[in-house]
Amino acid sequence: MIHKRKLLPLIAISALVLTGCGRTEINLNDYVTISYDGYDTIGTASCTIDKEAMMISNAEAFGMSGDLDFETLQAGYLVDTSISGSLDKASNLSNGDTITFRWDKVDTEKLEDAYKIKLKYEDISETVTGLKTAEPFDPFDDISVTFEGTAPNAAVKIQRKDTALNGLAYTADKTSGLNIGDEVTVTVNSGYNTVEEYCMSKGKIPSATEKKFTVEALPSYAMKLDEIPQESVEKMDTQAQETFQAYVAKKWIDNGSHFKGMSLVGNYFLYPKDSSMNLRTYNYLYFIYQIDAEDPSNNNEIFSYYYYTYYTDIMLLPDGTCSFDLSNSVTPKGESFKAGLYRYEGYQDLDTLFNKQVTSKIDQYAYESTIN
Repeated sequence: MIHKRKLLPLIAISALVLTGCGRTEINLNDYVTISYDGYDTIGTASCTIDKEAMMISNAEAFGMSGDLDFETLQAGYLVDTSISGSLDKASNLSNGDTITFRWDKVDTEKLEDAYKIKLKYEDISETVTGLKTAEPFDPFDDISVTFEGTAPNAAVKIQRKDTALNGLAYTADKTSGLNIGDEVTVTVNSGYNTVEEYCMSKGKIPSATEKKFTVEALPSYAMKLDEIPQESVEKMDTQAQETFQAYVAKKWIDNGSHFKGMSLVGNYFLYPKDSSMNLRTYNYLYFIYQIDAEDPSNNNEIFSYYYYTYYTDIMLLPDGTCSFDLSNSVTPKGESFKAGLYRYEGYQDLDTLFNKQVTSKIDQYAYESTIN
């Protein structure tokens, strides 16, 4: 604490300064102490009026014998209730500020009628000096902000370091449902008045109270068909065709001798209409094939139908590669039609396949198509 004004030396009875009519002149300003504390820009000031010292220094004028007698108690009460003052500004002070102590109440008439004194006083203006300078620091150096999960449903993670001040807390304006490129604003706050005041109490001054962080370098679900590398598309196509041909060789009559070929018609790619939706399956990539076969029950007449294989939750990795599960493909199950004496898994026409597989999901998913 810095004291800017010093009291007169306290003595039992001071040399009396007599005025006319035998009165003792008392300058109230001599008994005012203004003190400063804290740090530049948020310094505080306090003031005291040492009424006891004033009375002891002028005991005779106040009719005090030095014992705790009635006159002493009466004088103390009267002085205490007749004199008060305050500062015009006591907080958020900077070195170089001017503050003023003002006498809020001095009941001159009452005191001078009761005692042989003459009171003198005036407002006191002072320049604030001596406030300490806080050490600048960046409160965001004391945390690490990372993003985890898969875009566009990633989440923010804020971790405090050992150097973080205990009285500071960090919050993000968005914590989940984050996509690559999104900005998250992290704000530092404190339960101890303001952040600045708390930090100043620790001898530090924060350089900022909020900071923006950008979501980047995360796995993300594919949102467009052309985001998926062609190499990955070709792997899925090859896997689908080989799996179907193995099925034909095992399940069709005569070891699949009536199978005449399959060709890729195109793709349907389904993705969420709203990226914030909490969906169990995030995207679908359909491979639509035309299957050509002979009908043994109709003189081996060749006919065509449509078959699909789809893969789900295709992710794009930060290194530019693609992640998908080739073993987790889905093909028609229980979706079949009869041609001649036999049933075939798939659809006789594209419209029916589209309605069953795409239109049925249209409330939650938008789609792209490469099929004419």
